[in-house]
Amino acid sequence: MKHVVTFAVAIMALQSFEKPLPKPHIDPHDSKIFQPEAFDYTPRFFIHATGYCSCPVCCGKWAKYQRTASGTIPEAGVTIAADKNIFPFKTCLDIPKIGERIVEDTGSAIRMFRIDVFFSDHQTAVVFGFQRDLLVRFCDEEIL
Repeated sequence: MKHVVTFAVAIMALQSFEKPLPKPHIDPHDSKIFQPEAFDYTPRFFIHATGYCSCPVCCGKWAKYQRTASGTIPEAGVTIAADKNIFPFKTCLDIPKIGERIVEDTGSAIRMFRIDVFFSDHQTAVVFGFQRDLLVRFCDEEIL
């Protein structure tokens, strides 16, 4: 009797595998599977950043002019110094934890993917210090 019950259970199991599984109904207009996420294709790159101000300690002999290499007056929250061969003047960079800044200055130690962020006073520039490997991208809009 025991073998008959086992045989019956095996036949019922095989019959259940023969039935096709019902296909789930997926509405392409309702499902999140078919809605692509917005993707930002803006190129990103790593830079090193330091802080500077317009004092003689940071700018040396150029401090007395109170002008950037592009001829503008430096503004905290706006101006950064970069290698003009990599980032031409008026290039807008979006820097994490700092925000959007505009390249308006250069510097003797600023080469390749290294930038200087302008601050209004020396103490803030010193506190900012040296930030390594910041993932930077270009801003969305162009600066004229």
